Amino acid sequence: MLAPFPVILGHEGAGVIESIGDNVSGLQVGDKVVPCALPHCGECHMCQHPTGHGCTTFPTNPILQAGPQTVTAKGKRLYPLMAMGTFCEYIVVPSKQVAKVDPSTQLDKLAPLGCAVTTGWGAAEAVANVKQGDDVAVWGMGPVGISTIMACSHFKARNVIAIDVVEEKLELARKFGATHTMLADKTVPGQIMKICGKGLDYAFECSGNGIAEGQTIESLQSGYGISVMVGCPPPTVKLDTNALMFILQGKTIKGALMGGWKNSLEAIPRLAESYTKQRSPNIEGLVTSEIGLEGLNDAIFSMANNTCTDLRVLVKF
Repeated sequence: MLAPFPVILGHEGAGVIESIGDNVSGLQVGDKVVPCALPHCGECHMCQHPTGHGCTTFPTNPILQAGPQTVTAKGKRLYPLMAMGTFCEYIVVPSKQVAKVDPSTQLDKLAPLGCAVTTGWGAAEAVANVKQGDDVAVWGMGPVGISTIMACSHFKARNVIAIDVVEEKLELARKFGATHTMLADKTVPGQIMKICGKGLDYAFECSGNGIAEGQTIESLQSGYGISVMVGCPPPTVKLDTNALMFILQGKTIKGALMGGWKNSLEAIPRLAESYTKQRSPNIEGLVTSEIGLEGLNDAIFSMANNTCTDLRVLVKF
């Protein structure tokens, strides 16, 4: 997922099409759009598989290096992260990575829909299919985890448990629909059992922490519980769990790339419409600060601090 250097950072955004290239269909100048990191070409084996999600054209490092030269500065080629690089006034993005939203959609707070909301909400809807009465828990109250909380609440899960290491983030989780909160420690699985009276129907790991990943599996109900891995851990992190429980207890673990949607470019306009009509998902609630482009470095350093409570910092330019 990393881009070569020098790189233009930024993988979420929302804007208006200024111009289109040759052979582009379904889009026109003036359309309101949300760029999406996960393409949908509709032709590769991943797109065409009836239950698969993902696309072979996902803009990995080798694909970006082999692609056409679209952005330069001082005579040097720049590589947009995930073929988008949204920390830029103008971007050049493949049409198969652009979701067109309704012309009436308010764009100024919509950027998190491009990744955080699509990923978290999709984990609950597209991957787990959370239903009324389910017991669920979410580890990690960043914008992805909060979006998962919102979806589970929207679909009327019975117990929606939020887990994090920062108390302030747990307070935010309650505002977005969590019914219970708990600080992360080794007692979490036991606390979950007491709240639900059984194990979880679905557990969502949204922090990328190896210990948390193990706890999601430990907290599942035997026979049908499913753990959905959403957060991106460092490449060296190993899954900390007992392998035998998958056989003897019938538990399941699933990975979810950007929400597991069959076609993100169809999911994004639907979520945008639901936001416009119902404020569900509450996308604007994720935007906790706004800055200009000149404040970007300070914002990145701030978010690297474990005590930072910002969910999404909106960059306006």
